Amino acid sequence: MSNIRYYELYRRSSIGISLTDALDDLIREGQIPPQLAMKILLNFDKSITDNLTEKVRSRMTFRVSLVDLCHYTYRFCDEVWTFIIKNPSFRLENDTLVSDKIKIVACNSKRFFSGKICLISGGSRGIGLGIAQRFAKEGNRCILVSRNENNLKSAIRSLPSSQNHEYYCLDVRNSYQWEQLAKKIDKLHVLVNAAGISQYSFLPKASVEDIENIISTNLLGSIYSCRIFLRHFLKNKGGSIINISSSITLSGGSGATVYAASKAGISALSAEWASKGIKVNAISPGYVDTHMLSQMNKEMRDSASLSNHMRRFGNIEEIASAAFFLASNDFITGTTLYIDGGI
Repeated sequence: MSNIRYYELYRRSSIGISLTDALDDLIREGQIPPQLAMKILLNFDKSITDNLTEKVRSRMTFRVSLVDLCHYTYRFCDEVWTFIIKNPSFRLENDTLVSDKIKIVACNSKRFFSGKICLISGGSRGIGLGIAQRFAKEGNRCILVSRNENNLKSAIRSLPSSQNHEYYCLDVRNSYQWEQLAKKIDKLHVLVNAAGISQYSFLPKASVEDIENIISTNLLGSIYSCRIFLRHFLKNKGGSIINISSSITLSGGSGATVYAASKAGISALSAEWASKGIKVNAISPGYVDTHMLSQMNKEMRDSASLSNHMRRFGNIEEIASAAFFLASNDFITGTTLYIDGGI
C-alpha cells in the first residue's frame, strides 16, 4: 500500500468516522472482503472491554494501516489481547502515527490455538522438546514420546504444569508399540514427528545396520505414527500432522546420503487427507544448534555454519515457531516449510 493511501486511511479515522463506516469504505475500495468486515463487527466479546482497557497503555504507537489492523484482528501473541480501536485522534511524529486517546470498542480474548492435545515424538530434547515447550506455553497439552525415560521426565518438568502433560517410553521403529500407545489416547489434535537420528559416513563405508537404523527411525517411525493416528483424526473429523524433515534433502551434504534419503521420504508423505480436514505438512530445517551438531567435527561445523545466506546455525525456537504456525493455520496442507537461513 502506498504511503498516500496509508495516511489517508488514518486521516479518515482521525476525523471521527465510525468503525462501520470505515469498514464500508474499505469494502468499496476493495481493500477487504465483506465477509471479513462482518466477522470484525459480529464476532467479539464486549464483556471484557473494561478488563482489556486496564491492560492497554493510554498512549500507543501504530505502525500499521487500518487495513492491516483489520486483517490482523485475530492475531495471537503471548498474553496479548487483540483489539479494534474507534475514533482515535492520530498525529504524525517523526514519520510515526501516534494516538494519545484510545477507545476500545471490541476485543476477542480467545486464543487462536489453545486447549489442544499434541503428541510429539522425539519430545525429550532438541527440536521436539522446543516444539512441546512452545505448544505448552500457548495453553496446549503435550504428550511426549521418546526412548529415554530420564530425558522424558526432565522434559516434562520443563513444561507448564497446568495442562497435565504426559510422557511414554516408546521406540518409534516399533509399529506394535505405536498401536499400544494409540489405545491409551482417546483424542488427539496434533501429531509432530520430530524423532530422528543422524549419522554421517560415506555410503561405501556405511554398515547395513547403520543404514537400517537411520531409515527405520527417521522414515518408518513417522510412517507408523501417521498410520496409527490418522484413525484418530478421521474419527474426530480433523487434525494436523507435522513431520520434521531437513533441508539437506535439497542441498545434499558430505556423508549424508542415507540421512538425506530418510528425510526426503518424510517430505513426500501424502497430503491426500486434506478433504477429510486433516492437514499434513513438513518443516525442513537447515543446520540447527542441537545435540546432533555435536556429531560433527570442527571442520564440518565451520562449513555448515557458512552454508546459508545468514551465515549462522538456526535455533530451536525458530523451528518451534514454524511448527506452531502450521498447527494453528487451517488452510495450509501439503506444504514443506524450509527454515534454513536461505540455501
